[in-house]
Amino acid sequence: MKIRLSKKQKLKVTFLVRLTFLGLLFQIVWRISPNLFLLKLLVARIVAVLTGGRLIADLSGVFVVRDSFTLMIVTDCTGWKEMFVFLALLVSWPKDKSWGRAALSLLAIFVYNILRLAFLVFNGQQFDYYHPAFQLVSIFVIVGLWLWSISVKKKRKKKYKSRKKKKK
Repeated sequence: MKIRLSKKQKLKVTFLVRLTFLGLLFQIVWRISPNLFLLKLLVARIVAVLTGGRLIADLSGVFVVRDSFTLMIVTDCTGWKEMFVFLALLVSWPKDKSWGRAALSLLAIFVYNILRLAFLVFNGQQFDYYHPAFQLVSIFVIVGLWLWSISVKKKRKKKYKSRKKKKK
């Protein structure tokens, strides 16, 4: 028995298969747990400058210290997961997408992450309240930027019919 799918159904299945494959790839990378030390250092440096804090890097990790609050910058703080999820959604999309918008979206995710960390450093006493809230906001940011990146409308080519002039 052969299953016949409409074009719309084929696009949905293609999207889900690609997203599932990339989700499995994400799980593998996450289990390996990469140590992105230079990226952690960059993020910590930017957050320290934005918050007027100090950057302390030693064998135990990278820290941003401001007043009586210390934030340890771990690999998850770099935003690599958010960027991976965004790229997985983008690559999985079987229709046209704007790679220029995607590049701007990746930059926006990185900047959002930096601002999120700076906010957490400024409001260190309420860290346990704001951190989960930002995780929820991150989902909306990723999905919103993804929708913006895939909302490319093709220019329709006008088909001009050549009109033959009737001779009388």
